[in-house]
Amino acid sequence: MAYLFRRIPVLCAVLVFVFFLAGCRDRQVVELLPQESSAAGDVEEADLKETESQSALPKDGTREIPKEERAGEECVVHVCGAVNRPGVYSLPAGSRIHDAVREAEGLRGDAAESSVNQAAFVEDGMQIRIPTIEEAQTAAADGCGGEAQGGLVDLNSASLSELMSLPGIGETKAEAILAYREKNGRFQTIEDIMKVDGIKEAGFRKLQALITVR
Repeated sequence: MAYLFRRIPVLCAVLVFVFFLAGCRDRQVVELLPQESSAAGDVEEADLKETESQSALPKDGTREIPKEERAGEECVVHVCGAVNRPGVYSLPAGSRIHDAVREAEGLRGDAAESSVNQAAFVEDGMQIRIPTIEEAQTAAADGCGGEAQGGLVDLNSASLSELMSLPGIGETKAEAILAYREKNGRFQTIEDIMKVDGIKEAGFRKLQALITVR
């Protein structure tokens, strides 16, 4: 008996140590569980984002091109005047006025075909107006008095006096047209005259049936 009593403190110490080790192991397990749960949540969130990204694609798997990326791929123009079907048309970038007239189902029989350079390139937002023969003749008669040939003043070859024969074009504006031509090269369309200082849309309306570019 005395021997057993002497061993009791040793047994108690062993039991305390065992319980201590067991408690540390349980605490480590508990601490690991939230991390494992967080990792699983990250995986689920990544899968959800990938699913949403895939669902945003069309059925053929291609991505829809945003409007701003398509802006440089087409030109929207207004074709009016002596054409068979006036209206607003979308054309591929790099198209010419001839293509716009064709979209409008061609020129009418009374169109003043030579008044518009159909080989010129179109620009987004531009208006292409084809005058009738009568309109061109009337405008030429009202604005004649200079050296314009055929009733139309060619912006790319007209002299100072020929430009001054146009309504609303005095010496200052005529010189500005010549200066613009010298600096920027040929006029591509009659609408380009509005790029000259002092000539706005209202002035262009008075000139459009009297001018051409060749």
